[in-house]
Amino acid sequence: MKRNSVRQYSAILCVFLSIRAITQTVSKVTGGNRDVQGNIETHKIKVVDDKLKAAGEMMRAQPPNYDQAIAILTEATQMAPDQDAVWYRLGVAYLGAANTQGDAAESMKRCTEAYNDLERAIALFKQRKDQELQENISKPACNIQGVCTHVEPAKTGATSDNYKLAVYHSNLGDAAAKLGKNDEALKDFEKAAQLDPADAATYYFDEGVILRNTAKTVDERRAALNAFNKTIAADPNKAAAYYLKGEVLFGFAGTDSEGKIIPPPGTVEALRTYLKLQPNGPYSPQAKDFLVVLNSNVESSYGTKKGTSEKP
Repeated sequence: MKRNSVRQYSAILCVFLSIRAITQTVSKVTGGNRDVQGNIETHKIKVVDDKLKAAGEMMRAQPPNYDQAIAILTEATQMAPDQDAVWYRLGVAYLGAANTQGDAAESMKRCTEAYNDLERAIALFKQRKDQELQENISKPACNIQGVCTHVEPAKTGATSDNYKLAVYHSNLGDAAAKLGKNDEALKDFEKAAQLDPADAATYYFDEGVILRNTAKTVDERRAALNAFNKTIAADPNKAAAYYLKGEVLFGFAGTDSEGKIIPPPGTVEALRTYLKLQPNGPYSPQAKDFLVVLNSNVESSYGTKKGTSEKP
């Protein structure tokens, strides 16, 4: 089973505000020809903004033009090398390009580029937040009226830092998994789930798919099962998690003295729940086949297949 490789969030891709804010800070502390410096920085911002917009359009095109987007974004990183969001978008472009490559070696090369760019984005993000923290610490404390001049009110509709960092880690996990760095990928998805609990089901599901696809030991299969259980706990309507849970559990099935297959508790329930949520889903034929093998009634919107009811 393949995972959804690149998770593109429009809120993350729109980095114009953060670039302006940082550039404006630079121009404020520049002495001498402040107006000249301000004009240069303003022009630079506009050029970078235009490149980001152009690259975004190319990545959204049908079919996407990732190579051209990568060329434009590479120029943007040269103009704004300290902007984490610019490196993030370049990493996303490389991930998209890797998915469209028929040549395995070229695909791995682009995955490596994506991995490096996304790592840099995370490092720059943390560096920027540490710098902001130090700047806030150095500013005067709240005055006697309780007004804290160094605390800025949250902007309505603004994307939270935790959400941004979660998306960064999720895409880094994608790249790491494609490069065979499964342990690192799992850590990235766990980190993303901690940072962005609202979307934890997606991160846990990605984690489960990696474990399921690469499991060679009983403990690794149990880890995959645990990831799908966490997915379901986070989102009880995520149908595919039920099917994969049932599939993994089926792998633990044994037989009785008469040769009848005895599945672990929860196997049939997981498969039935999948069919209930997605009776016409992509895994419905496999789910029904599993249930027939287990001599269980197959309940879905199609009706009931003949078979012996599962004993409690």
